[in-house]
Amino acid sequence: MPGIKPWSPDDPNLYVAEVELVHRNKVWDRLTRRFGLRQWHREGQALKQNGRSIYLRANCRSSHYPNQCGVPLDKKAYLDDARRMKQLGFNTMKFLKMAPPMTCYEAADEVGMIVSPSTD
Repeated sequence: MPGIKPWSPDDPNLYVAEVELVHRNKVWDRLTRRFGLRQWHREGQALKQNGRSIYLRANCRSSHYPNQCGVPLDKKAYLDDARRMKQLGFNTMKFLKMAPPMTCYEAADEVGMIVSPSTD
């Protein structure tokens, strides 16, 4: 699509999509989401995002958040975390033994961080 820029850690372009469920001219439900377009593939040993090689620099995030009991659900905590990690040179938030909440993905998209949830 012309004019669409892909999302990357260096350039986190985001777009907004709105979907409505309409029946007999009445809106029954509406969903609005921000998203970034990205393409991942592998060439030999190289991982590519949007056609460019990328090296994932990750810090393991489990459930260690000392100011609260358990994992935060608010977006601000993840925005602070993602910005701090980005300043330290990371581009990926790796989570072990958990799937982060949607607020984490939203914050990571805004800041330019890749989220790698646990696969076990």
